[in-house]
Amino acid sequence: MPPDRYLSAAGAGDTREAAERAAAGNLAKIFRARITVEDRLIERSRELLGDRRNALTVETDFTKDVTIESGLTLHNVRYTEPAADRSGRVTVTAYLDRRETAQVYLARLRAGDARVRAFVEQANASGDPVRRFAYLNAASAISAANGAMVEQLTTILGGAAPPFVPWLAPDEVARRTAEAAAAVRCGVAVEGEPRVAAAVQETLTGLGFTVGAPPVLTVGVKVVLEPTDLGRTDAVFVRYDAVLRVTDAGGAEIVTVVEKGREGHVTAPEARARAIRTLSEKLRGRFRDRLIAYFDALALGGNARKGGTE
Repeated sequence: MPPDRYLSAAGAGDTREAAERAAAGNLAKIFRARITVEDRLIERSRELLGDRRNALTVETDFTKDVTIESGLTLHNVRYTEPAADRSGRVTVTAYLDRRETAQVYLARLRAGDARVRAFVEQANASGDPVRRFAYLNAASAISAANGAMVEQLTTILGGAAPPFVPWLAPDEVARRTAEAAAAVRCGVAVEGEPRVAAAVQETLTGLGFTVGAPPVLTVGVKVVLEPTDLGRTDAVFVRYDAVLRVTDAGGAEIVTVVEKGREGHVTAPEARARAIRTLSEKLRGRFRDRLIAYFDALALGGNARKGGTE
């Protein structure tokens, strides 16, 4: 295949499917150093665009969008017919038509850019700091995903400057999102175990929010830690039970996280300390996921449903 028209890589395996995966993985190596966007952000951008067909979508018999690894989805991938050697090992070449694929990427970039503009304009029109952040946070996710696609497009075009200029530069979208986040003041109240408050506050500040008064969002956490008898003589166990609730300025509950479990150690103080550490780590991850899901739903639907429990 002439390299000025095609970007290609071969792969081998015991089956056609394995050979295609290997070929796609080798094709991805051409892009790998340039792509750093995380898996979760790519998935969020698909949801915010209403486009869940980007990954693993069959467009024709041998044309696919292939998710290779974190942050890397290659669009418009085609495969040659498989060739088998005497031992039965299959070889396939994955390839992209540079000019055709560039047009696919440009269409996706323009669609994403239009969505960024719509979210930013909604944010500008909103006087509610929570909604303003939700809109800009959604715009930021799509803008970052678009940035990754621009990097891919540069590679596809052989290093030529991609013919795409975003409506608003990604750095500017990120700056506005950070400003909007700082305007979301949060209050934190923890009952039962004050050491859990640090995990909650770190989650909030990690998203750029301000912990202070007067709050527009209030996070209340109730923690119960108590010994539990598992009938063992070599360890002491402590059960933890926590409920985290986020309420808005009007008192409506918007996010709920429930965590339960137990931890053990040879001494009661160490078992309790382990339970607190485990609970704090679980809250950091799931609380952040629930908040982001709430804000994305708010940006998409105007009136988001309360975040789920677990």
